[in-house]
Amino acid sequence: YLFIHCNFSLLQKSQPTHRISHYKLSTTTGILRRHLANIHLDHWIPACDQLKITIGRSAEINSLIDAHREKHNENPTAKASPKRQPFSKEAFVEALVDWVVSDDQSINVIENEKLRSLFLMLREDLTDEDIPHRTQLRNKIMETWDNHLNRLRDELTVSTLF
Repeated sequence: YLFIHCNFSLLQKSQPTHRISHYKLSTTTGILRRHLANIHLDHWIPACDQLKITIGRSAEINSLIDAHREKHNENPTAKASPKRQPFSKEAFVEALVDWVVSDDQSINVIENEKLRSLFLMLREDLTDEDIPHRTQLRNKIMETWDNHLNRLRDELTVSTLF
């Protein structure tokens, strides 16, 4: 089997009591987030803040993150108002991708009739054809993933030159 090793655990391997965590490639992001929240919270949150990475949040880890932020005199993120972006059909699809990926939603959730009706109710000029179906959403997620990997590859290439 191929395994994922926790980088935070590898950094702490000099501590004799710290056990390095290994996960299968098929491990869900929820389990990985739970590991980071329970074991590496003091390192994980500042690292994400520094890299401007939004932590996908579940009810399970909300209180841990809020307690950490309060302990360090930071505003709890759960109480922050979401930033309203101007509507466009492209921004709508990008927001759907972000929600599905960051909240570990099933891609199939987009086929839910009640959810699609809710979207249509919120925007008069939105049509059902504007809401992607699971195949379109999957393709957009993969396109976004490929773009992120290409950017990361370019950044790593530049960093190795210096």
